[in-house]
Amino acid sequence: MPSLLKTYSLNSGFKIRKCKPLESFYPVPEKYITIQTSSGMSSKNYDYWLDVLKYIKEDLENAGYKILHIGTEGINIPFAESLIGKTNLHQTSFILRNSSLHIGNDSFAVHLAGLHETPIVSLYGPTSPENHGPYFKSKNTHLISSHRNGKNPSFSSQESEKTINMIKVEDVVNKIYEALKIDKKSDEETIFVGKFYPKQTIEIVPNLDVDPNLLNGIEPIIRCDYECNDNVLFNLLKKFKCSIVTS
Repeated sequence: MPSLLKTYSLNSGFKIRKCKPLESFYPVPEKYITIQTSSGMSSKNYDYWLDVLKYIKEDLENAGYKILHIGTEGINIPFAESLIGKTNLHQTSFILRNSSLHIGNDSFAVHLAGLHETPIVSLYGPTSPENHGPYFKSKNTHLISSHRNGKNPSFSSQESEKTINMIKVEDVVNKIYEALKIDKKSDEETIFVGKFYPKQTIEIVPNLDVDPNLLNGIEPIIRCDYECNDNVLFNLLKKFKCSIVTS
C-alpha cells in the first residue's frame, strides 16, 4: 500500500516536494528532546510513555537533555516541561526543528519533525509506518511497528485491545538511546502486561474516612475483605461511586 502522501498526490495531481513551513520563535532550552503523547485517535496513543520516560530520565539529565511535552493534550509528565496548548503551529515547527529528538505516536508532529530531518522514534499500532510514516525523514529515524499478533493494521480509531501497547517499553527505550547515541541498553525484559496495567486504580480499606478530592476522579475499590468499619463504609458510599470487594 502506498503512503498517504503518494495517494493524495495521485488524487490531487500535485507533485510531492519539500516545503519550508513558516516558523515563529519560541524560547527553548539549549539541549532538549520533544514528546507528543496524543494523536487525535485513542488507538494510536501508547499507554506506556511514562514508563519509557521514567527509565531514561536520569540518563537524559546526565547527558544534559530537557524534555518538552508538545501537543494540544496529553498525559501528565511531572518531570517534563509542558507546552500543552501553549504553542501554535509555527512555534511548534521551530521547536521540532531545533530538537535533538522527537518521540511520539503516529501524529502530525512526526511528519513535521521528518520534514526538518529531526531524529525520530515513533510508534505504530493500528496504522503502519509504510502507510502513515513520515515521507521525509533523516537516516536517524526509527519507526517501531507493533507485531499485532500477526494481524494487519486495523486503521481503526478504537481497538478493544490496543495493538500499539504490544510494543515493549525496553524496545522503545533502546531506540531512544540509539537515536541519541547514548551508549546504553535496557536491562529489563517485559514478560507480560495485563489489560489493566495502564489504568490507575485506588484501593481503600474502609477503616478511616477519605477525602474525595484525593481520588482525582478515579472510582476506587473498597477492600472490605481486609477490614470493614460499617460507619466508615456508609460514609464513603455517600461521597462517591466505587466497587466493593468482600469475603
